[in-house]
Amino acid sequence: MKSILPILTLAICMMMGIGSAQAQTFPTGSWGGKLDLGSMELRLILNVSQGEDGVLQGTLDSPDQGAKGLPVDKVSFENNVLTFTAMGGAATYEGTYDAAQSQVSGTFSQAGQQFPLVLTPAGETGPPKRPQTPQPPYAYGIEELEIPNEEAGITLTGTLTYPPNRAIKSAIVLVSGSGPQDRDETIMGHKPFAVLADAFTKAGYAVFRYDDRGVGASTGQFATATTEDFASDALAVVKFLQKRADIDPDKIVVAGHSEGGAIATMLAAHHSEVAGAIFMAGPGVAMDEILIQQERDLFVKSGFEPELMDRWKLVKEKLYKAVLNSNDEGELEQIILAQAEDWLADITPEERQMLDATPEKLTQSIRTLSSPWMRFFLSYDPAKDLQSIKCPVLAINGSKDIQVAPKQNLTAIQQNLEAGKCKDITVQELEGLNHLFQTADTGLPIEYNQIEETFAPSAIEVMIEWLKPRFPDYQ
Repeated sequence: MKSILPILTLAICMMMGIGSAQAQTFPTGSWGGKLDLGSMELRLILNVSQGEDGVLQGTLDSPDQGAKGLPVDKVSFENNVLTFTAMGGAATYEGTYDAAQSQVSGTFSQAGQQFPLVLTPAGETGPPKRPQTPQPPYAYGIEELEIPNEEAGITLTGTLTYPPNRAIKSAIVLVSGSGPQDRDETIMGHKPFAVLADAFTKAGYAVFRYDDRGVGASTGQFATATTEDFASDALAVVKFLQKRADIDPDKIVVAGHSEGGAIATMLAAHHSEVAGAIFMAGPGVAMDEILIQQERDLFVKSGFEPELMDRWKLVKEKLYKAVLNSNDEGELEQIILAQAEDWLADITPEERQMLDATPEKLTQSIRTLSSPWMRFFLSYDPAKDLQSIKCPVLAINGSKDIQVAPKQNLTAIQQNLEAGKCKDITVQELEGLNHLFQTADTGLPIEYNQIEETFAPSAIEVMIEWLKPRFPDYQ
């Protein structure tokens, strides 16, 4: 799912130009410290350099968010005081340099809140450790495939892994979550699908993972596609694999993560080619409900008052309703301009600053909210599809998943499957795991990069134990 990170964390998608200011004597290089946000600590590194004209320049790294080289608008050093601004002035820092202690002591400010931040010389952080990522030589066969989706006029490119000692194999198709994903579902150095493919193949299954349309080696346009389009891609993959002599056409399982779980739901409900489905943090309720709950949980977990977030939740409900009731960007803009002040009536000016919530900010989100993907995403409710599924289903979710609330969604998945046609239902909430199925502390997305584990072995074992009696590995 799309992660809506709290304002307190640095925006990874900053795209301002690098600024400069007249420099005095300040040691260039990397200066790092930790922001204490209450429920978590966030490492921040300021990289200071000096141009040929003698002015200071800077970039920011946020290692815990997997971000490097974020632009800084301005860096200055005057009267022993170091200052910098970023995000168009939304984030600022001012601190006093102590040469004897080799540190800068000051305050970082963002969204109306202030946090002490002491900067000291920082060495290279290096890439994070990812011990689970498979490394050659591999104990199985590997084949690159190009699979046409003739209906869409595109080609999906990916990797098929298969156990070499089995002539006919059950197969698993891995379907990624939201956003442009490569075949490994790479995120912050983690490669969850490479880890899963490795484990499933060693357990005796053929596994295919592929680049999303318009990503990597796959053709097509990602930006204009909807979840329904991505489902057509996954179906093309299933039908292609059915034609291979080394794969049992009646034993193909679709395993989807996050939004990929919605795609697995669609395929299992409407296409008999799918023999089984695994939902990894998949949706059980309407997508707009998931996004609203996701944002509330993220902010509350980050230290915001639950009562404030309950009031903010009402604003987002009205905003999403406006999206679904409008026909285009222009109409949505008119609705927001006319009603935003009424929507925000119960949010004080101070709270609006904390949330970065103003009518202007809501208007700036129109293009994203009006995209084909978002409009379909907000309108999709998996209930009817879940009730139409006949094949075996395994639904798993981590107890610390903040992006797809486990109890909200697993309960709805089970209830809808039981109310429908499915007779083989397994639903499990996995203790201590986050949205990526890592063993986590808080479950916040900021931890994804900090955690070395890519995918908890216990979660992999749950899936393999579910597969074995239903989809045998042929000898």
